[in-house]
Amino acid sequence: MARISNLFRIAAFYNWLVGIPLLIATAPMLAIIGLAAPEDLTWHRLAALLIAIFGVVYWIIAPAPSQHRPFIKLAVAGKVSVFLLFAQAWNAGFVTSMAFGIAVGDLLFGILFALALRELAKASH
Repeated sequence: MARISNLFRIAAFYNWLVGIPLLIATAPMLAIIGLAAPEDLTWHRLAALLIAIFGVVYWIIAPAPSQHRPFIKLAVAGKVSVFLLFAQAWNAGFVTSMAFGIAVGDLLFGILFALALRELAKASH
C-alpha cells in the first residue's frame, strides 16, 4: 500500500511541477515547451489551474488509496485522455515534441494508476 501512496504523492508533485509554473508564468512556460502564446491566455491558465487542482486530488488520494478507488478510475481516464489529445495534436503538428513528452508522462501515470487499481482490487478480496 505504501508504494501506491507514494505513486500518488509523486503524481501530485508532477502535476504541481507542470501546473503551478504554467499558471503563474503562462507565456514564458509556453515558450519553454515551444508553443506560441495566444493574446488571450485564459484557456491555458484554466488548464494550468485544473492540472494543479488534480495534484491536490492525488495528494488527497495518497494516504488511503483503497478508500478512493472511484477517483483513481477518473484519474486513469483523465491521464490517458490527456495523452490521446496531445498525441492527436502532435500528429497534426500543433504541439511540439517537448509538449508531447509531458503528455507521455501523463500516459505513464495513467498506466501506473490502472495497475494500482488492479492491486487494490486484489488486496480487497
